[in-house]
Amino acid sequence: MEPLFVNVSVRDEAMMKEYLRKTFLLRPFMFFIYAAAAYLLLDSLIFWIFYDFFSPTSLFIGVFLPLMYYFIYRRTLKLTLERDLEANGGQPVTIEINVTEGSFLVRTKADAPEIAFSSVKKVTQTKNLIIVITKAKQAIILKKDGFTKGTPEELLQFLRSKGLKVKGK
Repeated sequence: MEPLFVNVSVRDEAMMKEYLRKTFLLRPFMFFIYAAAAYLLLDSLIFWIFYDFFSPTSLFIGVFLPLMYYFIYRRTLKLTLERDLEANGGQPVTIEINVTEGSFLVRTKADAPEIAFSSVKKVTQTKNLIIVITKAKQAIILKKDGFTKGTPEELLQFLRSKGLKVKGK
């Protein structure tokens, strides 16, 4: 089938950072973590100022929660990039995504899975990326400046016409 849109990009650190920030650090669950950490830090500060009593548990947990999540984010980023280099002989992975009338065809050096629109759960856009998440929690990441056929705006309009909701910008 003839592709309507073609996107070619190299999965690099900048791309993965933007993807992980949107899907990992800005999840609704993270706002709970940030609020709990802020509350615990504020609680520790108030006790220290007004009661001359220091609450090391609140301070430790208030600092530990966001730092733990940040280190998990950094490890995920590092592992993803290392696996890409290992699987591609030390070179960054080049991804070609063809969007046809009924599916996404994701081509890499290793494989070329086809993902139907019916398996797409949500579409999100950031400043530089269009992120398509499937029901199986797979991500198709398209760089907005990587289109060789079509434009990001046309793709988003096409996805909306297929009944998919597009979040973001």
